This record gives sequence, structure tokens and C-alpha cells, in this order.
Amino acid sequence: MSTRSFICIEDAEHGYRGIYCHYDGYPEHVGKLLVEFHNSLDAAESIVHGPQIRNLDQDGMVVRYGDGTPDDSEVYLGIEDALKSGFDYAYLYSTQENRWICFRNSSSITEVR
Repeated sequence: MSTRSFICIEDAEHGYRGIYCHYDGYPEHVGKLLVEFHNSLDAAESIVHGPQIRNLDQDGMVVRYGDGTPDDSEVYLGIEDALKSGFDYAYLYSTQENRWICFRNSSSITEVR
């Protein structure tokens, strides 16, 4: 069974631009690896702009689906909209706070450490 997540950045013109990650989207895995290996705006942008993600390996490597288009990113007006579309978690790289923020499908906020 998969724990689907949405990894995103703020898009000033449209809302939240992000990419689907199929497996292991819970904070103890994806959240931890985002903080440990992808903790900058440049790193977040490189994740968001690309094919959909199968999973993140233990070493932080982003494993993408090979048949994806160069940019499979999706845009939602709000984090709540992304969660309502079927994601279990959403991870936002906040440019205001320079850190990842995790949202659960219950819309509660959890700090990612």
C-alpha cells in the first residue's frame, strides 16, 4: 500500500506547484529525507519540476517514473485542495521560513525535523 504525498513550492502566480510522490510519503520517511537532503529552495524546485516520483531512497535520491513527461508538476490553489485530491501528506518548502512544512490529510500542520 502506498502513502501518497505532494511535494510543493509556492507559485506566486498560481498557488502551490508540486509533484506527486507515490510511496512512503509519511513524515518519518519523505519528510525526514526532504529535510536531510533537499533543504533549500533550489533543491525543492528541482524536485517539483520533473516527472512524477516513485519514492525517495534512504540516501535522498529521488526515484522518478521513467515514462513521465519532463514536467509533471501540478498546481493547486491551496494545500487543502491538494490534500482533498487524494494525497495523504503535503510538503511545502516555505520561502518565508526557509524550511519544509508538512500537512496531513486532516489539514493539521506538523513541523518536519
